[in-house]
Amino acid sequence: MPISRSYLADHAIVLRDKPAVVDDRPGAPVTVWSFAELNRQANRLANLFLGLGVAPGEKVVWCGQNSLDAIRAIHALPKIGAVAVPLNYRLTAEETAY
Repeated sequence: MPISRSYLADHAIVLRDKPAVVDDRPGAPVTVWSFAELNRQANRLANLFLGLGVAPGEKVVWCGQNSLDAIRAIHALPKIGAVAVPLNYRLTAEETAY
């Protein structure tokens, strides 16, 4: 299945070099991704998900702190018709199972 066009791809054309994501967490270097870079990153991850067999309509759970990886995944999954399911990493095992 090819990667579908997304609102991010449209923004990457119009707002190409404008900042889309700024990661400025304490203790780490500041990272800034433009809309074009975020779109490239999302496309790369979308292709990886396809290679791993993630199919349209499937849910992919993300359990972790906010990060560039989370943002990349949230934008990559809709490109292949899959659904990103962010899960709060602070949940107990019982809450997670629910």
